[in-house]
Amino acid sequence: MKQLGTLQIRIMQQLWGSKDPMTVDIMQALLNYDKKDPELAYTTVGTVLRNLVKAGFVRSYKGRRGPKHWFEPLVEQDDYIESQLKQLLVEFFDGNEHDLCNFIHTTLGKGDHA
Repeated sequence: MKQLGTLQIRIMQQLWGSKDPMTVDIMQALLNYDKKDPELAYTTVGTVLRNLVKAGFVRSYKGRRGPKHWFEPLVEQDDYIESQLKQLLVEFFDGNEHDLCNFIHTTLGKGDHA
């Protein structure tokens, strides 16, 4: 499965955390609610959502009323995380789960993680 960028992950997290589909304007409002990051333009959010649709992560459809497009996840969060962990395991640890677990334990055990 394709690795997503930071903004794509932020958008997917909003979709995964919602019980209902979202429009671009709802997504933009949610992403811009946290003022610690720069404000995102409507067109930026819309472009990222359309790219996620093209990549097969998100489904888009028009609502019954009005021209707005609604977006909902096609890929489950656990499936995405699992695919990324498997890729990490293969690329950095030659598939050795023990080495990955040991690395996580020693690295995160230092107490200097974010």
